[in-house]
Amino acid sequence: MKKILSFLAAGALALGLIGCSGDLHDDEFNPIDTSKFETFELCGAMTDWKNDAGTNLKFTPTENAYEYSVTFTAKDAEQGFCFITKTGLWDDYQIGGESMKAGTLPEGISFSSKAGEGKHEDAIFSGLTKDAAYKMTVETSSGVYVVSLASTEAPVAPAAPVPYVLSGLFIKGAMNGWKDGLKNALMTFTTSMNGEVEYQYDFVGAGGDMGFKVASTNYNDGYSGAEIIVNADYVPFTQMRVGGKVTDLEGNPIPDPGKPGENLGDTGNSTIKATKAGANYRMYIKTNPDKEVFVKVEQIAAVKYKFKVINLGNNAQAWINGSFWGAWELGWPIASWNKAVKDGYAPVAVVDGVAEFPAVFDVDAVAKVGETKSFNFKAIACANDAWGQADWDSGDLACEIEITGDKTFVIVVDAETKEVSIE
Repeated sequence: MKKILSFLAAGALALGLIGCSGDLHDDEFNPIDTSKFETFELCGAMTDWKNDAGTNLKFTPTENAYEYSVTFTAKDAEQGFCFITKTGLWDDYQIGGESMKAGTLPEGISFSSKAGEGKHEDAIFSGLTKDAAYKMTVETSSGVYVVSLASTEAPVAPAAPVPYVLSGLFIKGAMNGWKDGLKNALMTFTTSMNGEVEYQYDFVGAGGDMGFKVASTNYNDGYSGAEIIVNADYVPFTQMRVGGKVTDLEGNPIPDPGKPGENLGDTGNSTIKATKAGANYRMYIKTNPDKEVFVKVEQIAAVKYKFKVINLGNNAQAWINGSFWGAWELGWPIASWNKAVKDGYAPVAVVDGVAEFPAVFDVDAVAKVGETKSFNFKAIACANDAWGQADWDSGDLACEIEITGDKTFVIVVDAETKEVSIE
């Protein structure tokens, strides 16, 4: 009888799946690329649920695509856990049990989930052996987190990659008169979860090919030998100079073709091909734990955002705030909102129904040519100087701006229609 009921249930399930929308199936089988996360870590009872850099266990990619693993020691027979995509934060940066399903598990161990303290469920392994070590493998090619578990003889944490930091080096070349100094020094910009370090350096094109070196003050150390095409992918430096000696990246001396028996005395320059005079560029230099060093150059734009509100009628003063200024940092001048206005930013007078915000409100920025920037903001106005309440409120506004090159964009809000236009 149970077999008959199971057969009928399976048939009903199959018919139900046939009736499901195609979108659901598309979502289910869309692979999840965890490299887009700031981090991908295990947090749970095995780490005392601390969610900090010292206790979270980082997943490392395996040799298989969309597969990651980590080892942990069970502190009890039942261990709740979740995945973290930004260390120290929960909810929006947390992947709970509702997004997981069981893969291959050792005999006697089960997987389940239950409501947690926040927005997400806690995933749970039951039947573990206290103080035993396990290897957790997560596979994401199907659009869900398939969690498998295997026993291991000892808790072997994967060795964290050691970032390769370029210390005491400068960008010296045609873009800065071959000078070092703090503004031309390589400063760490980001370090990724796989140990890559990226540096950025902005400069103005001189026109034509531009030579440069990544070098120490006395040129005794550094990298060279790269030929770079603007907006192309990373290319490697092929030579390095250590203690005044020129070698390839494996440390092998490079012979001087003009002086038999002697080593090359100078690496020459790296070259950025076909720059445009006066155009803005950003150089990216990236290292990995294998001590390989790469470089690329992209054209960027120097942009300015200015602001104006029109058709304000009899209102006397206006104000604006939003993501143009970071985390809405200008504040609000409405007393009942209890937020102070940032020093130096006074409400703007309305003249003939128009509020033109002065230069102090201008936003200078750089952006990649061809990208689209999105912003959220809000404008308000009042008919007197009291600012006890807003007599006109734009509500939440948004705009998208396509970056085509160096340009000043004027963001115009029509108070009557609450529409946004870009001049």
